[in-house]
Amino acid sequence: VAADGKSLVPPLSRGGIPIMSMNLLLPDEGDAVIWRGPMVSGAIRQFFSDVQWGELDYLIVDLPPGTSDAPLTVMQALPISGV
Repeated sequence: VAADGKSLVPPLSRGGIPIMSMNLLLPDEGDAVIWRGPMVSGAIRQFFSDVQWGELDYLIVDLPPGTSDAPLTVMQALPISGV
């Protein structure tokens, strides 16, 4: 992950798809990220607004199952046009 001073530049997957994960920002990508409510919601909002995604046709968001803060934040805070 690179930063240009204002936003994050996501690395590309082997298939050329931009990806972003909290683990990519940690010193050791194998470390667990154990956060609750406001921290999770803030990270999701920041990934949407502060990552240079470029022109998107689709944005795939991989979330844990259930109705925890992460899926609720995505459904309430991001401009969703289809699920």
